Amino acid sequence: MRRFAYGIVLMLLCAALALGMSPAPVEAQTVNFADSNLEVAIREAIGKPTGTIDGSDLQDLTELQATNRGISDLSGIQHCINLQQLWLGGNQIVSLQPLSSLTALQHLYLWDNLISSLTPLSGLGNLTILDVAQNHLDSLQPLMSLTSLSELGLEHNLISDLQPLAALSRLQMLGLSFNAITDLAPLAGLTELHYLSLWSNDIVHLQPLANLANLRFLDISANSISDLLPLAGLPLLQYLYAAQNSVSDLSPLSGLHSLDQIDLGHNMIADPSHLVANSGLDVDDVVILDRNWLVLGTDTSAGIAVQALRDRGVKVWCDDQLAPQPPSTPIALTAAIAATGHVTLSWTDASVDEHGFRLQRRSQNADGSWPAQWTSIASLSANQQTYSDETLTAKASYQYRVQAFNPAGSSYWATSQSLTVTPPIPTPPSHMTIWPVEDESALRVTWQDNSSNETSFKVERRRWLPEGAWSDWELRLWTAPNFTAFTDKEIPIGSSYQYRVRAVNSVGPSEWTISTGVRCEPTPLWPVNLNAFQSDPTDGVQLTWHDKSNYETGFEIHRRRQMDGPTWGDWEAVGWPSANTEQWDDLTTPQHGVYEYRIRAVNDHGASEWSPSAMVSALARPPRAPSSVELQAVDNSTAIRVTWHDSSDNETGFMLSRRRWLPTERWSDWEAQQSTDADVTSFIDNQISIGSSYQYRVRAVNHVGASEWTVSAAAVRCEPTPLWPVDLHAEGRNFGADILLTWRSKSDKETYLKVERRRQLGQVGVWSDWQTIVWMAGGVTQHLDDSVPGDGKYQYRVRVFNQTGPSEYSLPVTVWRLAVNPTALSVASVTAQQSGRHMSVVYTLSATAHVTLDMRNIAGRLVASLDCGQQSAGTHSAAWNLRNTSGAAVPPGLYVCTLTARRTDGSQATVVTSVAVQR
Repeated sequence: MRRFAYGIVLMLLCAALALGMSPAPVEAQTVNFADSNLEVAIREAIGKPTGTIDGSDLQDLTELQATNRGISDLSGIQHCINLQQLWLGGNQIVSLQPLSSLTALQHLYLWDNLISSLTPLSGLGNLTILDVAQNHLDSLQPLMSLTSLSELGLEHNLISDLQPLAALSRLQMLGLSFNAITDLAPLAGLTELHYLSLWSNDIVHLQPLANLANLRFLDISANSISDLLPLAGLPLLQYLYAAQNSVSDLSPLSGLHSLDQIDLGHNMIADPSHLVANSGLDVDDVVILDRNWLVLGTDTSAGIAVQALRDRGVKVWCDDQLAPQPPSTPIALTAAIAATGHVTLSWTDASVDEHGFRLQRRSQNADGSWPAQWTSIASLSANQQTYSDETLTAKASYQYRVQAFNPAGSSYWATSQSLTVTPPIPTPPSHMTIWPVEDESALRVTWQDNSSNETSFKVERRRWLPEGAWSDWELRLWTAPNFTAFTDKEIPIGSSYQYRVRAVNSVGPSEWTISTGVRCEPTPLWPVNLNAFQSDPTDGVQLTWHDKSNYETGFEIHRRRQMDGPTWGDWEAVGWPSANTEQWDDLTTPQHGVYEYRIRAVNDHGASEWSPSAMVSALARPPRAPSSVELQAVDNSTAIRVTWHDSSDNETGFMLSRRRWLPTERWSDWEAQQSTDADVTSFIDNQISIGSSYQYRVRAVNHVGASEWTVSAAAVRCEPTPLWPVDLHAEGRNFGADILLTWRSKSDKETYLKVERRRQLGQVGVWSDWQTIVWMAGGVTQHLDDSVPGDGKYQYRVRVFNQTGPSEYSLPVTVWRLAVNPTALSVASVTAQQSGRHMSVVYTLSATAHVTLDMRNIAGRLVASLDCGQQSAGTHSAAWNLRNTSGAAVPPGLYVCTLTARRTDGSQATVVTSVAVQR
């Protein structure tokens, strides 16, 4: 109808003008942001990376995406007066005061911050979506005035009083999980609610929910609810999550034929037959009944009901457990002495539900009586029926007992007959090692304990005598059981020792385990006759010396350079030759000059004194060639970054040259060279042609000469990726059944684009994966999605592509798809009357609708636009100040006024009339 009306007007009048009040000019005052992370987000949004920010820069900012930016202070954001959508989740925000003046805000996301008060938001009457989950809120009083709210997220807070929510009659989605709520009475009047999440609170009664007939999603899991009767009157309920409660009676669910998913796990349900009576449960619906009191079987009522549901195609999840009971007592515990001397226990497992077994033991007193106290010796896993007790250390009479256990409790004890046991001697230790510690002044002795019944270990040692024989063994230590290490601090430096260890109990000792010998060595002697010389600059400096030590593990070489006259630089370590060597080449001498070297021997005990130093005059040499030359397109492929590895220590700089791949499919000649300073390892070339491929080469230079060229392994092509789309908008069409998407292109380089969609699943904040719904040619700026799978909450995003790759995604837009029958809408009695420099347009609506006016001139060009907002049924007027969108007065003449009224159900009406502007 709109196109038809435009056609008539253009044929008769050729005019159009949009009636609207242009924004008041903003003063060019500097705006400062206390938080640098917030400032970065603002600059990205307005496209101004540097320079001062004033009010005019922020005038067109209507949405800001600043999640997970580390923002703690919002000071300065109060100047963004036209913000309508604001994402600030995942930051460290404490105070919301700077938001108090942003009255244009409609969508505000503040999840996962440090907020404890919502008072600054009390005046934001245009808010329709507010998400303050995962904060420190305990009062909702400031929300009483936000009567336009349709979505409210309050999960993971400290809320107990819901009374302030009673005034929010337009709420459709409400998230209250993980709070401290006990009373739901304030929610009784919120009859527009479609989604309600109450997971993990302290709720007992559901009666206040009885009249919420529009509810489609309800999560009451992890509360203290036993009665579901208040839910019997919710005919549209599709998703019910009621796990971890005390529910036993399912009869209230028998008439809820819209149910698709039911989670009743962890309750007290014994009879699921009422679910069979619900004829709405059919193919691919889901019912969860695990961890209940179901007795399942082919001839039990619960088993028959579950099978009936499954025969209808319902996916039923349940287990086969009765209410948990302690396991049965093990049978016939016997104890016998094995060939090894240990006690072998065996029993019969009489239960199928034990989680394990406990074993205990007691020994007979000297007077023949048995003590009341038992000693625990083992805790075994389920299904075991044997155990070997290898921990006995003394000959005595013993008695054993065993019991089964599970989470419900323990069985009775099964007790064995007594038997007299002589335990075996312990198993000898093994893997004995000795090494010097504490600066060679002590020896560390370790071994592996292979026995489970020793009462101690005995450690002895002997010393290698000057006569060339071992001394007698001498006792060094008796240990407690389970010891595996000993430090012997009473040893003289330079002596060699050998150790032995054995395990002991009351029956006797094990065999000895003997170590190899170990010697405590002093530090090595220093090298002598150090000499340094150089015959060729490419060979480095050759060092020779005489090794005077017999027990060094290596050498350490230091070098320093003469600076000016008698001044020398600091010593630096340059080499670590291995033991017994007497020559080493220093290939790292940085440049010609006088150098001094020194050397010392080292071993595990320490280092020798430094040798007398040796000096040499190093010859100048050209630098080594760089390596690993790599290329990367940067600055959106308008420049090329060249990087390389500096392999030289004496260059004065680097030279670079490049060549280009020609249309004749060959390389051009290498172009003029670029130069850098020493130690530089990157260069950005901004003088390139977009779409061309380049190859680079690099070499190091100094006053002696230049290295070989190093050429990049691959070429790089400069082709920038496109900019992402902006101003993505979504609205219902065809009575809400379809979604119309529009956006604005910021790039002239895209070749095609794609649109993606995802749907909210169940709980607030849980979404499906993104799915591509359409691929389109570049330059397109709208798409009608007529394949929306059903009612619910959806998000869309768009990205564009070219030969180089994709842009970033646009900011997502959120929209509800609620298909409804259209309401009749008409506009009557549209008249226009000029009074001075103002034009009044009077019109009459048949129903509440959102009204806009467009003014076009005789050439059909849009001159001005006016958004009259939501208007009720009846007669209204709108005033046009006879100025265009730039604020200039329009000339006299004939104009066309197009009035459009739209309802949220998708219906609309349009009326066109002509107006004459006089002087």
